[in-house]
Amino acid sequence: MPLFREDSVRYCGWVTRSARSHFVLGIRLLPKPRREAMEAVYAFCRAVDDVADEGSGSFVRGDLAGCTKVPDPFSQLEELNRWRKELAACRDGFPTHPIAVGLQPVVERYRIPMECLEQIVQGVEMDLTIRRYATFEEMKVYCRRVASAVGLISVRIFGCRHPASDWYATALGIALQLTNILRDIQSDLTRDRI
Repeated sequence: MPLFREDSVRYCGWVTRSARSHFVLGIRLLPKPRREAMEAVYAFCRAVDDVADEGSGSFVRGDLAGCTKVPDPFSQLEELNRWRKELAACRDGFPTHPIAVGLQPVVERYRIPMECLEQIVQGVEMDLTIRRYATFEEMKVYCRRVASAVGLISVRIFGCRHPASDWYATALGIALQLTNILRDIQSDLTRDRI
């Protein structure tokens, strides 16, 4: 069954609302076109991040009627590669995953650099492959990929045009990710991540 944009928008909204994140309230306050765009971005980030947090089998497939997560036999790195393929398909105009179908018009409308989306996947891959960071500079690379990239996407959706917007988005992303790292010290220790 072909995926229609309306189904994908609904699916991305469901993923976003189901996450019960503090970001959801802010997203809900946006005008409809920007809200739907941020829901697609959030759904993508949530799905990719779930690969590292929940392990293999977290690739969210679209049972659009029931909106359910279906276990998947692929390993975590294979799942990240599936997301890379969906991003390539999104760029080329033929995504198949409901989130990528919802994301494609957002990328076009708001001129989102594909590099930002690809960096998010690279950052999650770092979660899977790197356990320790020797320097703060090394950790900043991780922070830029998993958080600043989201900020760079967001300022485009919000319509920020000030030349310093990208700098602020990058700095805020690093600060927020450092806050997340501090918040998660205990759970990261149990996973042997420092």
